[in-house]
Amino acid sequence: MPELPDVEGFRRRFERLAKGRTVARVDVEARGRMLLAPESAVRSALRGRRLGATRRIGKWMFAKAGGDLWLALHFGMTGDVEEVGERDPPYARLVLRFRGGGGVAFTDPRRFGRIALAASPEAFADEHGLGPDAMELTERAFLRRIEGRRVGAKALLLDQGVLAGVGNLWADEALWQARIHPATRVEDLEDEARRRLFRAMRSALRRALRKPGDYEALPRTWLLPHRRVGGRCPRCGERLAPGAVAGRTTFWCPKEQRR
Repeated sequence: MPELPDVEGFRRRFERLAKGRTVARVDVEARGRMLLAPESAVRSALRGRRLGATRRIGKWMFAKAGGDLWLALHFGMTGDVEEVGERDPPYARLVLRFRGGGGVAFTDPRRFGRIALAASPEAFADEHGLGPDAMELTERAFLRRIEGRRVGAKALLLDQGVLAGVGNLWADEALWQARIHPATRVEDLEDEARRRLFRAMRSALRRALRKPGDYEALPRTWLLPHRRVGGRCPRCGERLAPGAVAGRTTFWCPKEQRR
């Protein structure tokens, strides 16, 4: 499932293809739960609009469409942003064709993505209970937001209302780098461990943002290149432990990440 670094890659691609272009035609192939606004509203809201800057809040991407209107996209499990040529790309759910040629498409084979309209990214985040983007949250704000929470460490990182953007893979990476067992209760973590978790998360995401979505470029000294059944901890060589934590498939080092 696309997480913050992947969505940042989609955002950069959308902005490169669409910023400054005027929408001449809107094709909506999404149905049902994919649409958080009526199809007719999406068409009329975007047609004739000049697209502007883009934003990211966690796993959501926003594109300004003039005035007090933003297009909002969530990429579900298989969403992507693709350039439009003479033909629409496969699995296109929203296609914006521009005056003078070209276009951009939101594609999603499995249809778990979402298409919405928003007055602003901030208003949308408030309405949908999104916490701040994980890369815009300060250490002090993070410590304040988790104070008093009685939940496992991985469940905390996955809670999009606490901080937005971290999913299953990057939660495992941050916890491994911080040497914290994913099921450890947040209320049992000392302040130093909480700060270590925040810094590990930010450091991992910052490195991933150099080449968003390119998991082959990640250091072999990290967990993710070894995160599989039979994989070994790149620090100590211990076989990684698999299990379900917070309802998600999880890998950790049983030697270095003790509960």
